[in-house]
Amino acid sequence: MPSSPMSKLGRYEILEELGKGAMGVVYLARDPLIGRLVALKTFRAGFSPQDQELEQFRSRFMREAQSAGILSHPNIVTIHDIVDEAESGVCFIAMEYVRGSNLKLLLQQPEPLPFEFVVSIVSQVGDALDYAHSRGVIHRDVKPANILITAENKVKITDFGIARLGSSNLTMEGQLLGTPNYMSPEQIQGREVDHRADIFSLGVVLYEMLIRRKPFQGENLTVVTHRIVHEPFAPPGEILQRLPQGLGAVLARALEKDPARRYPAASALAADLQRLVRAPLPAAAGPAEPDDDTAATQEIPRPEEETPAPARGIGPALRRLFGRMRSPRGLLVTALAGLLLVAAVGLGLFLSGDRAPAAPVAPPAPAGTAVASEVTRRLDAARRLLQQGDPTAALGEVVAAEHLRGDDPVVRQVRHEVEEAIQAQRRTATLASRIAGGLAAAREALERGRPSEAKIAAEAVLALAPDQEEASQLLADAERRLALESERRRAARAVPPAPTPAPAVPTATVVAVVTPTPPPPPVAREGTLSIDFFTEVPEGVLTVYADDRQIVREQFRFSKRTGFLRSEKQPGTLHYDKQLPSGRLVLRIYVAVPGQPTRAVSVEGEIAGGGRQALRIRVSPDGATTAELH
Repeated sequence: MPSSPMSKLGRYEILEELGKGAMGVVYLARDPLIGRLVALKTFRAGFSPQDQELEQFRSRFMREAQSAGILSHPNIVTIHDIVDEAESGVCFIAMEYVRGSNLKLLLQQPEPLPFEFVVSIVSQVGDALDYAHSRGVIHRDVKPANILITAENKVKITDFGIARLGSSNLTMEGQLLGTPNYMSPEQIQGREVDHRADIFSLGVVLYEMLIRRKPFQGENLTVVTHRIVHEPFAPPGEILQRLPQGLGAVLARALEKDPARRYPAASALAADLQRLVRAPLPAAAGPAEPDDDTAATQEIPRPEEETPAPARGIGPALRRLFGRMRSPRGLLVTALAGLLLVAAVGLGLFLSGDRAPAAPVAPPAPAGTAVASEVTRRLDAARRLLQQGDPTAALGEVVAAEHLRGDDPVVRQVRHEVEEAIQAQRRTATLASRIAGGLAAAREALERGRPSEAKIAAEAVLALAPDQEEASQLLADAERRLALESERRRAARAVPPAPTPAPAVPTATVVAVVTPTPPPPPVAREGTLSIDFFTEVPEGVLTVYADDRQIVREQFRFSKRTGFLRSEKQPGTLHYDKQLPSGRLVLRIYVAVPGQPTRAVSVEGEIAGGGRQALRIRVSPDGATTAELH
């Protein structure tokens, strides 16, 4: 085992260096508290916070831990610990140590992957993604290098470094995050992204596992991204003839340009693939004529047993791959090839051929009346589960009915209803999360004596749910407190009238000629507030209150085009001139920056009638806001 110049990192004992890249090193380490082996993924020590590019990488690095840290699933690599010491520059994640390889390395082997093995990978990745999506986490970078496969054919997905929590907006217009070959059209175009972007990426991975090439290729990034957004993928039957019938339709739905027409969940994609595994075998003779929808021909021959043997053809590839990992040198080479969670040697089950079996083949379907009865029973169960609010379980019943009679219009209609229910359930969960966050923000603002912030948060909730009772109460409370504050300020500004002098007692009669004086010019009752706003954060919302009156609210995005379908964020400025009543007032400034809490900045000053005051607002790269009144 190669020696390492570092013996400890935090409390962890360094055992071996597994891989090294531009941004850091991956170590095999031991947690002395419980004796557990972990993989330590480190960020390069000694970076300067002024280096914006490195700081962006560090932020992505920490988001990986924060995103994956809330997830606990057998098909997701577990995050055990996170250390971020800004003073010393030490930054690392302690994560589950997986013995195995990744799908990218496996695809470099010459043997084709059996269809049952491909379906198993998609099913396990789909389970992990559906779980993450249900927790509001979108992976955004599903690709073979991030799919780990253990010696027992257990699949784990890793690298949530650009994942996005559904309740926050960590991405900005024009920011190209992800691996371009596996990105969805909406990611490339910088549009709003939801869980269906991961389903598109999983469809690309499925295509590559079967065809050994990507569905959208080109000589450079511009061509690749253009084809993903605008052009159809090459039908698989035109490239490889020995594929299951119906696979083209599955790929077409997974790779839809329009997210609304894709599979609503990764489990639905996996279910359709399982149906192809269990479908009757086509004739093994020459290639069939491709139809317009699928362009698919023949299915790969399968074993005849009810429970098939382990997938054939995978053993030699994995034996070679894991064979290179027997020595520490081979392990390091594999790590340098791109495995973030590089694993140790684990050959026992592969060399003995004792691998996890592929999905079992369903028994032959009953005929005639029995088939109709079973289809009816499955559809009734699906409808019952829908009424009980469990559309995911209902989808399983519909898939079972499709295995028996997939061309039945009633089955298709029920499937449509189930998919609509799944989409509605996801929308409801997202809405509930946003409402709960807004209510919590409004309550906290009131508790801290910030009624203006509470008013903004409550109004945002009511924009989502106009009948939300608690939001209405919080808004009324905030407006009542703002009115009291405004009344107190008006009372403080009020000037008492001058006393009326007592009438003078005449002592003598005086005759004089009095020249009338001209009346004084009218006093101006308003002044001008000139607002100059400069921000180094390119996206957000600016809101300004003068006492209890909102005078500015504007959403801003600053970027410049740098190439085809790409733009670069940049600082920006805004300017406003506002007429305000003369007198003393309090200005409150709110700058909402994606991914950061919104805090008020307050300044007080005097607006002179007919005069001009300047309010200068500045936002630094880290989102800190300052304001000065001159």
